[in-house]
Amino acid sequence: MGAPSAEERVAMDKLRDQLKDILATISDDYFKSDSFFIRFLRARENNVDAAEKMIRATLTWRRENGIDTLASEPISPFCDANFPVSIEGRDRVGRPLVTVPMGRWDLKQANTDDERAVEFRRYNIQVCERIMAEIRRADVEQTGHVPITQYTVIYDWEGFSCRPMLSISLDKRMVQITTLVESNYPETLANCIYINCSSFISTVLSIIKPAMSSRTFGRIRHFGVDRAIWVPVVLELVDPTQLTPQFDWIFDLNLN
Repeated sequence: MGAPSAEERVAMDKLRDQLKDILATISDDYFKSDSFFIRFLRARENNVDAAEKMIRATLTWRRENGIDTLASEPISPFCDANFPVSIEGRDRVGRPLVTVPMGRWDLKQANTDDERAVEFRRYNIQVCERIMAEIRRADVEQTGHVPITQYTVIYDWEGFSCRPMLSISLDKRMVQITTLVESNYPETLANCIYINCSSFISTVLSIIKPAMSSRTFGRIRHFGVDRAIWVPVVLELVDPTQLTPQFDWIFDLNLN
């Protein structure tokens, strides 16, 4: 995400003024910053009134659901075991790198009953909050003039079982989660790379697409199992030293 334009800065000032009543009740300066406002403005094509409505809804949702403390809460052992996520490293721009080994995700465990479904949904929001904490940290650490407001994610689908995705109830829950993320964490996704995909990935994409903006969905790129095709794409975005240990074999390749 590039630095705000002159037009966007004017819009942010107007947006900040229109939100001054609710901003007065918030202690965390991040929610008053350009880094926060610019994401919502761009998600709403620089429409100040639409961005205001979106921000008000997000801040209300955060307050009503205790989201502000979620990142620091312990992760559920159940979710940690069944739905691992790594938030380590940086991409070549300095954005946080997230790696999701989908082959280790046991989605049928997220759909056993309503209690598990609620736990799974909250876990996904907790992951979002931890990613946002890393984005904020990266923004503070970066030395350039372009703010860090986004992240890069690699989904590794090797070994993924598509059977749970045949459940209508699970599909609905995945759409609900995707909608929550799209509504409350807009314009945070810079790059999304799916690797080791089977033909079933078209079904996955068809499920989540209606819940995403066209801007977000357009940042998803998917590849099959041919490493010769997707490794160069990954390495264009991420230095190999920043990848998780599951990709250590990349160091054995002739990358010259």
